[in-house]
Amino acid sequence: MKTAPLIKNFIKTYPLIIVSLFFISSRICTYLLTSFGWNLCSDSHDYVDLAKRLLNFNLKGYWFERTPGYPLLIALANMHLYRLALIQVGLSFLTVLLFYKIAAKTVNTFQAILLAILPCVVINFHFYEIMILSENLAVFLLTSICYVFYCKEQKYISLFLIGLLSALLLLTRTIFIYITPILALVYLLENQRDSLKRKIISVLNLTIPTLIVFLLWSSLNKQHTGYFTLTNYLGINLAQTSVRFYESDSTDNSLIKKIYVKHIHIAEKDKTKEIKNAIWDAYDELLEKTRMDLPDLSNELKKKSIQLIINNKILYVKQAAISWTEFWTNKMYCIFVDTRFMSKNLYLYWRTTSHILQLTFNFLFILATLFFSKRFLINKEKIPFQVYTSILIVILGSLLQAIIIYGDNPRFSFPYYPLIYLVVFFFFKKIINRVRNKYQNKINVSE
Repeated sequence: MKTAPLIKNFIKTYPLIIVSLFFISSRICTYLLTSFGWNLCSDSHDYVDLAKRLLNFNLKGYWFERTPGYPLLIALANMHLYRLALIQVGLSFLTVLLFYKIAAKTVNTFQAILLAILPCVVINFHFYEIMILSENLAVFLLTSICYVFYCKEQKYISLFLIGLLSALLLLTRTIFIYITPILALVYLLENQRDSLKRKIISVLNLTIPTLIVFLLWSSLNKQHTGYFTLTNYLGINLAQTSVRFYESDSTDNSLIKKIYVKHIHIAEKDKTKEIKNAIWDAYDELLEKTRMDLPDLSNELKKKSIQLIINNKILYVKQAAISWTEFWTNKMYCIFVDTRFMSKNLYLYWRTTSHILQLTFNFLFILATLFFSKRFLINKEKIPFQVYTSILIVILGSLLQAIIIYGDNPRFSFPYYPLIYLVVFFFFKKIINRVRNKYQNKINVSE
């Protein structure tokens, strides 16, 4: 009996079992070779602090640095961080299964399995499962949104569920504020024949949850700090974006400018520092010497940075271009504190291989975006809405990040990895089919 047909039939019949086994095996290997648990970094403390406040229903004195999406997950784990790591592994498992379902809508079963396996081998997926950071939850929520939007019939209840998930995603990472309007636009494009009443109700189902959570959290911020915004880090982010021309205003002799520019010059001379982190190097000194709290300091930085951006448009575009490039090219943000039985060389090889793999997918995604844009705009070719929606989500996310923040870009790009993989695989499928058709046509002509 031939084994090849049996294997092929098993793959077609039980793809989710194959994906599940691969995921479980990869996580067991991670546990055996590394010190599985949880790890804290500098940003983790903000999330943990807010989680404690949410459990105590007390936001008095809080500066609203973070939104409550990820802290709610920490609170759900009852502040038990080892339990939180296990929950995050579970979210990764669900992400992989949902991703397979999404992929199976655009490519064949075998290709969909390969796509779903990628999150099992790329080191960053393992890393964010044990870090107290929002990326693991963000990638799960974004994948869940795409699963319901791509794979389920767009009934009112499905659209409302997408709206709820989008609201949670916004509360997890504020950069995703654009997801709801993008999905509403795609829905309208794909359902132009619907009645006006259905369009209005559907768009309201998509947008109202996000609008409600935006208003509620921003209102709470206004009540406690005096500023109507999702996060009081916005001014800090804009100060990062204007870092290369922050001292260009000769009329500004403020204490804030003197301290920030001092740290910019230090970063330029010190090879161990990066200029993009100069505002964070200056952060404690700014709070101490200006005697401001974060909301007031951030507001001052926001006003100053916006004015500098208006007055230095070309420099700002150059800076945004640098940020956009780093979105695609930055090294992976991962550090295992204790690799246990894994040799350091093996760990570095895994990390380097994952980085090269991701850079390759990022490059191919840009090529795919150009290819599909040409086919759609010039050749008027119909592109599956799952593909062009994924392209819109990733490209707009990268651009929005670039114009607002100049910081740790590997964290910003991670939630988009599954969508990048999906577009690249469909791109390959399209190219292979075109080559095959041309070859077949040549054979028919020669005959």
